[in-house]
Amino acid sequence: MIDNDVPMTEFALQIKRNVTFIIKILVVLSFPLVALVGIPYFGWISVLLVVGDVSVFQFTSFVSVFVGLIIMFPCIVFELYLKSRPITRSVRFLAIIASVTCWVLSVSFPFSIIIPRDVYIPYYIPSYYTINYGPVLAITFFVVLPLITRESILHSIPNELRSKNYSLIKSLAGKKIRREKVLSGLLWFGLMFCPFLMIPIYPNQFQYMSIFYIYSPYSLYSIIEVLTPYFSMELTAMIAVGLPIVLLLSAIRFVFIRDVLRFKITRIAKSRLVSVAILGEILPAAVITLIGLIFFQQGYWPLVFPSPILPILGFAYIRLNRAIPIKDEIWDDQENRMWFEKEREPFITQPGDESIKVPIAYLLVSQVRRLLKQ
Repeated sequence: MIDNDVPMTEFALQIKRNVTFIIKILVVLSFPLVALVGIPYFGWISVLLVVGDVSVFQFTSFVSVFVGLIIMFPCIVFELYLKSRPITRSVRFLAIIASVTCWVLSVSFPFSIIIPRDVYIPYYIPSYYTINYGPVLAITFFVVLPLITRESILHSIPNELRSKNYSLIKSLAGKKIRREKVLSGLLWFGLMFCPFLMIPIYPNQFQYMSIFYIYSPYSLYSIIEVLTPYFSMELTAMIAVGLPIVLLLSAIRFVFIRDVLRFKITRIAKSRLVSVAILGEILPAAVITLIGLIFFQQGYWPLVFPSPILPILGFAYIRLNRAIPIKDEIWDDQENRMWFEKEREPFITQPGDESIKVPIAYLLVSQVRRLLKQ
């Protein structure tokens, strides 16, 4: 009777995982690609829905959803593969392959053939946004988020669970890794959504750029009176053509996230962590400012400012994380040998072989004192 209950339990867990993953896909398909947040206007366009247009919620089209699933398919398969493999297995190469394939599908998609230009606008615009902004959506939710969560959980579980797959560990650990999941989500949000560049548009107006969104606040008044009825914020996802450049500018920020996750296991010195945090925020602003000084017309103010939100969240993660570093060795003086070497026999002294080790400096001082007394 007990043996029959085990498959049912595993089957129920598998059903729960599948339902959870389907819900996640639906949430991602409904996530805003272009949004307008303001008073009194509010709405967004996603792969699945148009919110705030003619009605509160309006389905886009089967074409938009179908195209979106095709573009996101490599990243969806990557997360499924990630959850079915041991948590210690390296998946860096597969993550790059999935992201690049998703991007190639987007930039090479035959948009003009499948969706004519004269299609009714509510159906045409979402499909256009799906093709151009789909890669950043897929990479953010199906590649970056699982990788950060997986790495955070890896350093907070005992050694006996490290041979298990990602889904099984989440099922077995349950509430014990809830804190790590929340903190890793905070790091993910800071990396993908928090602005790291402030770009001046007008003397009192800035655009804020993150990996996922470009934030464009508008107001008829000064920045002090930003909370007026005329204030609005436009959110536009990063277009696929510009995504490789933005990821290249953010490369050191990805290294910072990796170092934050490894800091607790004493692989990273604090000085290195601080240096990577500063360099990751200053370098993108410096590069764009230099390009602006060289190529833009005279009279344009190309100075770009960093926005160091991610380092603050990174050090908050270190402060709030309570995971205890796990060492593979219990004793520091444990003998290190290869698997093909025989265990060395312990050295046993004979009754007359006892000896006492004395420092050379002590012997020299004793000799000098003896000579002075004579």
